[in-house]
Amino acid sequence: MWLRFRNYAVLILLFPFLLILAGTILLTNSSWFKDQFEVLLVTASPAWTVNFFTPFLYAVVVFFLSAILVGVLRDYTVRRKMLDVANQRSLHQIPTPRGGGLVISILALGLFLMLLVATPASLSPLALVYIVMALFLTMISLYDDWIKALPARIRLGCHSIAALILVASSFMLNPVQITLSLSTIATITVSGVFAAIILIIWMIGFTNIFNFMDGIDGIAATQALLAAVGWSLIFFLEGANTLMLFNVVIAALSAGFLVHNAAPARIFMGDSGSIFLGFTLAGTPLLGFATLKNPNLFIVAGMFVFPFIVDGTYTIIKRLRNGENVLEAHRKHIYQQLVLSGQSHGRVAGLYGLLMVVSVTSGLVYYVGDSSAKLTALVVIVMMMTTFVVGAEYLLATKTRFRLTESSSHTLTKSGPRVP
Repeated sequence: MWLRFRNYAVLILLFPFLLILAGTILLTNSSWFKDQFEVLLVTASPAWTVNFFTPFLYAVVVFFLSAILVGVLRDYTVRRKMLDVANQRSLHQIPTPRGGGLVISILALGLFLMLLVATPASLSPLALVYIVMALFLTMISLYDDWIKALPARIRLGCHSIAALILVASSFMLNPVQITLSLSTIATITVSGVFAAIILIIWMIGFTNIFNFMDGIDGIAATQALLAAVGWSLIFFLEGANTLMLFNVVIAALSAGFLVHNAAPARIFMGDSGSIFLGFTLAGTPLLGFATLKNPNLFIVAGMFVFPFIVDGTYTIIKRLRNGENVLEAHRKHIYQQLVLSGQSHGRVAGLYGLLMVVSVTSGLVYYVGDSSAKLTALVVIVMMMTTFVVGAEYLLATKTRFRLTESSSHTLTKSGPRVP
């Protein structure tokens, strides 16, 4: 009974953070939401008028298209026996087709290109560079999924080339600034070479972290869905309609993929989807900055995916301390350990989904709020993830001790008392 209660202890601890965040939104931004209500009805663009119905229509059509095409791709991969067979590092037992994320990648890039062509005013060289680099990574990852596994160094090299080209192109077209606002405490602005270095590390790092976190049913698609919804709202309110619709497409594609990937998964995303989504979510603030010139976008980008950043970075640091090769596959992420401890894929993905909802909401508050709201939003997600990591590690350690004690007792009972 006590152990079963502790399974939900971390979840229970998250509610104070939700209450703090909700209070911050109501107290500091009530007038802002009132002012923006009219913006939700009609937003003008030089090329067309986009109302609230347009992104909704895109979302519905793309969702069904994604769900249907992923189902077709699943049947194809099953017939061709292109299956992910379980090994000692897997968290599944049944051979499952992979590469379903290809539908997300190809449809997203194709529709983004169509949106750019349809609105020449939004057709920027940086967007074209992004499309080329994202397509390059998708093809490399698809080769790794379906044809032959590539060495980790080659894959990392490709990720680094794509990140370097995108960041360099961004700085050549429009020098980037990154601003972190900490209310009256400090405002930190980074530009020039230091900003470029930070962004290259961010692009490479998060592309791989997203791939590392795609290890249980539904978790990666849920993160992509919620982060894309957050970006859609920001670009909608700013009138950046092409980027808004692109993120609506990403969210709808991810939701359609979840129809087949939610626990129990009938198809896996594969690198062709996870690498693309990681690269896209990392590169979205660069695309946004080219249009909006708002240096807060980069902090918002990190907040939108903060649960993935914390789990991924925390695990990498632990493995480095243990002298392990961080490029090798493993099962040491917190979400993996929770599943290995007996939690279901659905329960763990649901818990991370709640963390993601708070993180995306915090990112939105940071973007639209005043200086106090920005600081509160940052404190909320930092405290939330700290509580989660500490609570999860305690829970895992307690379960490990309990199992060892239970195993020792069972062995002693089986062998009987020692006769002198």
